[in-house]
Amino acid sequence: MEADLFQPGNILYADGHALKSTNGSNTVTVVGSAMNKSHAEGVGEDARFWAISGFHQINKTTVIAASWGNHCLMIIDRLTRQASWYAGGCLEAGYVNGDLTSSRFSSPIAIIADRHKRSGLILADRGNNALRIIDTNENLVSTLFQDPSFAPRGMAFDGNDLDKIYITSGNSLLYQYSFLNQTLSLVAGKLFEHDGDDGEFSVATFSYPREIIQLKDELYAVSSQNSNRIRLIDMKNMTVTSICPGTKGNENGSVSNCQLDTPRSLALLNDHLLIGEHKGIRQLKSM
Repeated sequence: MEADLFQPGNILYADGHALKSTNGSNTVTVVGSAMNKSHAEGVGEDARFWAISGFHQINKTTVIAASWGNHCLMIIDRLTRQASWYAGGCLEAGYVNGDLTSSRFSSPIAIIADRHKRSGLILADRGNNALRIIDTNENLVSTLFQDPSFAPRGMAFDGNDLDKIYITSGNSLLYQYSFLNQTLSLVAGKLFEHDGDDGEFSVATFSYPREIIQLKDELYAVSSQNSNRIRLIDMKNMTVTSICPGTKGNENGSVSNCQLDTPRSLALLNDHLLIGEHKGIRQLKSM
């Protein structure tokens, strides 16, 4: 979920197998069909995806979207609403580096701009337990990091140090990757412990963390699908706290008594934290 560069004031978000744009009162489908999964290039609602798990706006008219179940990336022209193949073998999972045609992915789940090299994109390749680099200048795919127990899900650069990137894991861990040292290190969480405990990094646990975004300075937000909470990660004080106590529901209220329903995506817009849930988008004011 991101501020819509093509339609200022709107939010661009994935809804199942479709990409949509909304201003809160009016929602339009850009491409795909929320309820119909398949694979097809096409215009608008005629295009087909199998779960748009992540996307990135290259500029105001071009979007790269990950089709999770199809194992490939699609490129979307906002002017024409045309969705076309971009990289990987649609309907063919694999692990291959090289040019865009030869490249193969397995369940790609998130895409962000490569703010380190500033020459393309970084893809969380969930099925291959890898971070892949897509050089949009050379049209080449390579591997940044791979580990059999990695299970990457969401990514965010350290805004204060672009040599670092934070990654959420399907193993309920929060990692940091160092471009300088080419190493992966644990920030917080305990392997396969899903209680979602708050506290210092050494004791905090997560429950299937998904998206991570930087809110300000050294404060980050992580969506926790299974615990129905948003976790606040304070890198300076090395603590994890929660927004909402974890009761599943749709009740609004203060951060101590609100309810969330399977939060997945996050975006920061005008100091408001937007939370993409199972059936809608909520906001937390004044972050």
